Amino acid sequence: MESNGNVADRNGTQLLLLGKIRSIDQTLARIDKVTAKDVLRVAKDILAFDKLRMAIVAADGTNAKLKFEEITGKSWNKPL
Repeated sequence: MESNGNVADRNGTQLLLLGKIRSIDQTLARIDKVTAKDVLRVAKDILAFDKLRMAIVAADGTNAKLKFEEITGKSWNKPL
């Protein structure tokens, strides 16, 4: 059972983002409609290499740069 705070948070978020409140059953029905093909399509878009952004935070940036290049096979050509 959800606490009052959880219910208020969920309902408030839905009102702000959707302009309405979906029941838990409605939300679960929408989730059940998602197919593996849907997930793959979205993942290909979101995880496309040319869209990825990352930062390396390390005491020794040179070693982190070399490890990145080793793992990805891509050159890190940004300033350290």
